[in-house]
Amino acid sequence: MQLKTILNQVTDYKSFVFGKVTWRENSDRLELEVVIEPRANGQAICSGCEKPASGYDRAKAPRRFEFVPMWGMMVYFLYRMRRVQCVRCGVKVERVPWANGKSSMTKEYQWFLAGWARRMSWMDVSEMFHVSWSRVYESVKQAVSWGLGHRNLDGIEAIGVDEVLWKRGHQYQTVVYQLDTGCKRLLWIGKDRASKTLLHFNHLPAEDDAAFVHDQRPIRNAQDLFHFAGNEQDGDTPHDGPVRERTESNRLHFQNCLVFK
Repeated sequence: MQLKTILNQVTDYKSFVFGKVTWRENSDRLELEVVIEPRANGQAICSGCEKPASGYDRAKAPRRFEFVPMWGMMVYFLYRMRRVQCVRCGVKVERVPWANGKSSMTKEYQWFLAGWARRMSWMDVSEMFHVSWSRVYESVKQAVSWGLGHRNLDGIEAIGVDEVLWKRGHQYQTVVYQLDTGCKRLLWIGKDRASKTLLHFNHLPAEDDAAFVHDQRPIRNAQDLFHFAGNEQDGDTPHDGPVRERTESNRLHFQNCLVFK
């Protein structure tokens, strides 16, 4: 089985074909370079409006895109980018299906690094796969952005609020989790741990990702009221009425459960 056959099985780049595969030796490790060419009957896509457009010209030097390593060897795609003459956007560089914008990493490699970043520290991932820490950061950022754009916030019944220390000097962030049975995930992060911080979460605009808080259902039960009780006389509480009672044990460093009923 040839390498091109494997790549065709694990990718789906319409209007493009894999070409010549060559070895390259550097001081650290072996590398594989795979040339990508556009199909003769394929049409370039404008990176601005993402619509088909006629060709304008093509770069002489190819760009290198990092793909998922195979057998301990780095794999690079080589492709000479085209520019298109778009009737809507003018002259633009084409959009390619294996990378986002000007990134030199393929989408597959970004998901690969982001998956490992869930299992170990980002520094360990960078050392294991011989990439910079910024590469791991870029991959995780892409994965988080995709997740935020595709998540479903329907049916949330219970949330948890806690503060995390992220910087020396008592610099905290407030985090909100979903704590429903079978679904536990991070929903929102706010700066500081004041009562006004959670107030911002409760007053998010309707078009925001966390629009589920606009059900206008007041918080009835909470184990820790530190985050939203605040100074009651200031009127900062994020629900209809002031908090009347505080819990006996104010566990500031435990995950706290707020249940919508």
